[in-house]
Amino acid sequence: MNNSKSVFDEKFTNLYSLTKTLKFELKPVGKTLDNMRMHLKYDKNLQTFLVDQEIKDAYQILKPVFDKLHEEFITKSLESEKNKSLFNFENYLELRKKLALINKKKEEVEYKKVESDFTKEEIKLRKMFDDVWKNEGENFKNKVGVNEKGKAILLLL
Repeated sequence: MNNSKSVFDEKFTNLYSLTKTLKFELKPVGKTLDNMRMHLKYDKNLQTFLVDQEIKDAYQILKPVFDKLHEEFITKSLESEKNKSLFNFENYLELRKKLALINKKKEEVEYKKVESDFTKEEIKLRKMFDDVWKNEGENFKNKVGVNEKGKAILLLL
């Protein structure tokens, strides 16, 4: 047996990391499958549980409704007169322009100061949007009514 190492061993092995994906399957054991078929309405033709299919179908039906609600929420919150008074992007844009113009390597101290101010301004803007969403959230809550059973529902106007 030859103990000498090949040129390929040193130059061409262990150069790159290797990622492997493992795939596992959960298989019911004992009476579990029977219980699942009984309670989750198993369809042999589709080879799926009908409860899962019903959830998927409900999601497909409701997704456009929730997308519309989300769009309406964002639009109304940004267009609200109460919220418009909170919007002020002047400082943010001014600092952003300064940051872009400063040479990071030559003017390191000035760059760090402007960067710090810019970060503080970002935090203020996030707080402002938090207030905006909270204001509109209160308006949305006021749209909630009750159905004939006394359960809370969102009234789409």
